[in-house]
Amino acid sequence: MNQLSAALTKLFDQHRIVFWYDANRELRTEFNEVWLPGVEKLEINHNEFWLKQHILREKKHQKFLIYHDGPQPIDEDNWLLDVILAQGQFKADQISLWLSDMGLTPYDWDFVQAHEAFFKREGYRAEFKVLWSTQAQHGISKERVMLSISLDSKTILALEEMITILLAEAAAGEGLFINRIESFGLADYLWKQTERAWGYHSDQPTIKDFAVSLFKACYALELNQQALMKADALNFMQRWKDSMAYAGSFAFFSSLSEGILGIKNDLNHHDLSALIEMDLFEEVDRHIIKALVAQVNNRTLSGGDANNLIWRRRKSHWYEPFKDVYLTIQNAAQFFSLLGQIQPESADPAGMVLSYSKTWSHIDRLYRKVIFHAKQSGQISLLQELLNQVESQYGSRFVLAVNDIWQQAINPLTKWEIAGIRRQDQFYDTWVKPFVQQKTRLVVLISDAFRYEIAQELGEMIEGLKGFETTLEPMLTLLPSYTQLGMAALLPHDKLEIKADGAVLVDGKPSNGVENRDKLLKTRLDQKAAAIRAEALLGLNRDEMRDLLKENPLLYVYHNHIDAVGDKRESEHAVFNAVEKTIQDLVTLTKRLANAAVSHILITADHGFLYQDRILEESDFAGQDIKSDVVTYKTRRFALGHQVQESSSATRYMAAQIGLNGDLEIHIPKSINRFRLQGAGSRFVHGGSALQEVVIPVLKIHKAEGRETPHVNVEIIRGTTNNITSGQFSVTFFQKEAVSGEHLPRELRAGLYAQDKDTSNLILISDQHTLTFDLISENAQEREVKRRFILNNLAEQFNNQEVTLLLDMQETGTTHFKEYKKAQYQLRKSFADFDF
Repeated sequence: MNQLSAALTKLFDQHRIVFWYDANRELRTEFNEVWLPGVEKLEINHNEFWLKQHILREKKHQKFLIYHDGPQPIDEDNWLLDVILAQGQFKADQISLWLSDMGLTPYDWDFVQAHEAFFKREGYRAEFKVLWSTQAQHGISKERVMLSISLDSKTILALEEMITILLAEAAAGEGLFINRIESFGLADYLWKQTERAWGYHSDQPTIKDFAVSLFKACYALELNQQALMKADALNFMQRWKDSMAYAGSFAFFSSLSEGILGIKNDLNHHDLSALIEMDLFEEVDRHIIKALVAQVNNRTLSGGDANNLIWRRRKSHWYEPFKDVYLTIQNAAQFFSLLGQIQPESADPAGMVLSYSKTWSHIDRLYRKVIFHAKQSGQISLLQELLNQVESQYGSRFVLAVNDIWQQAINPLTKWEIAGIRRQDQFYDTWVKPFVQQKTRLVVLISDAFRYEIAQELGEMIEGLKGFETTLEPMLTLLPSYTQLGMAALLPHDKLEIKADGAVLVDGKPSNGVENRDKLLKTRLDQKAAAIRAEALLGLNRDEMRDLLKENPLLYVYHNHIDAVGDKRESEHAVFNAVEKTIQDLVTLTKRLANAAVSHILITADHGFLYQDRILEESDFAGQDIKSDVVTYKTRRFALGHQVQESSSATRYMAAQIGLNGDLEIHIPKSINRFRLQGAGSRFVHGGSALQEVVIPVLKIHKAEGRETPHVNVEIIRGTTNNITSGQFSVTFFQKEAVSGEHLPRELRAGLYAQDKDTSNLILISDQHTLTFDLISENAQEREVKRRFILNNLAEQFNNQEVTLLLDMQETGTTHFKEYKKAQYQLRKSFADFDF
């Protein structure tokens, strides 16, 4: 309107009366809105005689703007012709006004006319004026500005952003944006830009056709085959796939293209090695998973190789939906590898306890992980054969075989004690009393059924926390290995006694329940100790927790989730879920206690447990049961009584042999057998003398201020040549140390860079990866991993120059990165069409 007002003002500088004929009837709004000081607006509307009288006689000194909504009549019919000839006439068409208002030149008239549907929208013109005024000098085309506005953007969009918006719209089954673009005459420009950028060409281009063509081309490029689009299409695909905002549209078109292109069948013609880093289609993951399952079933995939392959899949777009399947495979491969290395032979009991604590218990952990992740995956049918093999091998080659040998080792014992292995009733004097004597604050966390292998995993997690250090030792439970006795044995005491009903007395007083244990601790330690449930402790804030610890320098905390779930027939199948929650609970407790200024924590258990996920068979039960008429208390894994007839399927211990008061007999089924018991669960059991039940952890945790556990070191392994000669190249990285309590994982960002000669800035010329080096294998070869990099379209500018593979690491608590390692390469690639 300013331009229109200015033009009219100039006319009024020369004329008192200005006529305005709106030939195309398109400037009515502009006439209504224009205001000029001292100018009266009138309209021609079959009132020519009156107008002439009014403007020439009645107000002969007034300025007038006289408008007609329509073309000027021919001279013979124009009653106002003499006035028009004597005065001024304003001539304007809509496009000329738009050009003037938007700051465009008359040379743009044809362009605006070609896209008149766009410029007719006043709001679009206003947005165009703002964006064009700030961007024209940067070489941005008018079409790009118009496309951005058509997509409801307030800023100038890059082509890649435009296409991802249109892909998202198409995936949602909508067409508002693309219909606008077509109606505004911008579609040809859009498709020419996609051809220039990525090589997409079609006689009838559509968003759907572009998407399918893109997937087809990227699939070929990933396999180093000829493609109909440029290699930079892979980079666009990567960014689209990794975008949280547009991941849904990627998944939609991936599924659509997968069917159209027949990917499922084509995958059968390619080696696993060619597919291991491809994540264009969900079917690729299914194909890889089936191949890995078959290899593990056939024992042709080692645990180390499984770790390496799955490490490379972790950044896959489809990894999360299949995460539990991959982890099932990974743990199963490790399970079979480790099982093949274990040759349990008859040995002294102490040697077997140490072997179990150092090595054999990892089999229990791997079995647990296989079962847990398989159930979490929801893909039991896919994994069934693998699960059957794991179950069979775990039951026969490990749990039964090891415990049969263990039974032979402990049969000669006249007392339930093993030289060199601390027993549970020595826990207080060995590990707790020194802190009490030194008046050092200590918290003892006792988690029911927290067996040794779970403590190993917990210890690794706590070692990964800043400032924590841990040590883990095995301890032997008393027999029977059940809750009442285990909890009592961990308390300070002089004597323990099991009653006929299974209750346990500590120095003649009841020890069941947290309240009774609190009384026993307070009595023994002059009110300077307390017992509390874990849930109650977690309910305290930091100050309340500190106050509790000031009053009670020794605090026993009782946590019960594993046993609570496993001991019920209807829930025992979920015991491994309970283990996962328990680990998280104990990590939380550890951090909360450390925050309350606790530097020393002991985590232990009342007993371990046996669990097999399969339905038990007849052979799993004791061949000869014991007579029930003289048994006072019985579970699947032990029986109490007086003068009970001995069974060849069980071992009898007198209370004194265990170190207990009283004359009670304890009968325990040999190896891993169960007593028959109506209604009780049979897969999750404890109370017996199997290694999994009686070898329990003492996990010592120390919060050491200022202690920093180092991260693993990573090297870039150079190949036989330093030349990069194609659009994609692979780099091998070596993780020098295994992740353990001594070394934490390291996360690095990796990409290929070139130096801008003008600014010396580093320019990213490939895709970028975030790599987590957290491999735990002690075998150095199994800590070598590969990652593929794809050059982008900027790489062409730096051909025949030195480029840098840069590993950098993020500074903790900031968004900034600093260099970690780098390696120099020569980029020597033919960039004809920048293709492979």
